[in-house]
Amino acid sequence: MTRRGTYGLVLGQDDMNLWLVGGNEAVNAVLPLKWITIGVTNRVKGSVELYTLDSNGMPILCQTQVLFEARPNFYCEIQY
Repeated sequence: MTRRGTYGLVLGQDDMNLWLVGGNEAVNAVLPLKWITIGVTNRVKGSVELYTLDSNGMPILCQTQVLFEARPNFYCEIQY
């Protein structure tokens, strides 16, 4: 199910299957982007996944890559 959230469009598992399996071999890959906001800040963290079809025509997850990592708060002290 595709749903519009506060910060974007969410591609669900059913949508990925529809594109790959229902695409009648016209779609070779689906790259859903996933991201969430971090607390009440304007920072995000997210990832992208690569789905293709295996030799039997079934969707498989080939790769996941983190795009934006959530960094812990850090402080830098300058010493003179």
